[in-house]
Amino acid sequence: MKITLKTNHPLFQRLRDNPPSWWENLKSDPEIYFDIRKENYLNVYHNGGSIMKLEYIKGYKAKIHTEYIPLNKSDNYLSFEFQNGNISLKKLQTIDIENFDTDALERIKKKIRKSYPNDSEKGLQGQYVINNNKKRSGNGFFIDTEMAYGDNRIDMVWVNIATREIAFVEKKTIGDDR
Repeated sequence: MKITLKTNHPLFQRLRDNPPSWWENLKSDPEIYFDIRKENYLNVYHNGGSIMKLEYIKGYKAKIHTEYIPLNKSDNYLSFEFQNGNISLKKLQTIDIENFDTDALERIKKKIRKSYPNDSEKGLQGQYVINNNKKRSGNGFFIDTEMAYGDNRIDMVWVNIATREIAFVEKKTIGDDR
């Protein structure tokens, strides 16, 4: 079965025609970028870390990596519970993301930056995409990051509007000996 991107997919139609406030908040953040996937879902990124994989299957569905979830704790310790000879963690209290308001989104981005700091390969990649796409001079822009092609991944995909050419960009930092 061939998987194709459908511009009339409910996810894209609903985000365009009746955008929820959380979507508007994500779009208005200048440090966030989006990749559209051929399987008709979106990845929402900051510094190369996925804030969410967003789908629409009988309603919006999204996932975030557990590493990026900010806890609603003032310290870095969670309590154990002991009952009937068993031990477990107390229920985790996460922040209320308030439709990705500025404070909640900043807490998620801070967690992502622990994995992908601004000077990491992924962080630099994200900044490069954001900064170049802001400056759209008419020549082109990045249309994808971490594009899968078979078993290979391509860091960034650039489209030149004037020449209708696509360029695949593999980015490495000085510290990468590959």
